[in-house]
Amino acid sequence: MEKFRDFAIKYLKIAEKDLERAKRNLESGDYEATVFYAQQCVEKSIKSILELHGIFTKEHEISNEFAILAKKERFDENFSRKILTALEFFKLDWSRTRYPFISEKHLNLLYLYTS
Repeated sequence: MEKFRDFAIKYLKIAEKDLERAKRNLESGDYEATVFYAQQCVEKSIKSILELHGIFTKEHEISNEFAILAKKERFDENFSRKILTALEFFKLDWSRTRYPFISEKHLNLLYLYTS
């Protein structure tokens, strides 16, 4: 289990760096990068929790693994709901901040809304 603990610590340290990167990008107005690093921070933070419980995954979609763990370990329901909501947001919406998308026959870019 020490291997999993070491991975968990590493994930958390990288998540902290990603949070700082997100803050710096927010301050400079680079919103696409802000959301990207925020997503990375959330994902790596949750992966550190999974690792502490002996669960390793290379996948980016980790909602199911977290939900199963939360139920098995009887995590606080409010805590679990907040984590799953964040994971769901990033799964569905975060890519819109990094890539152009078409809405109502128009090409949309995040920076058009934030400049």
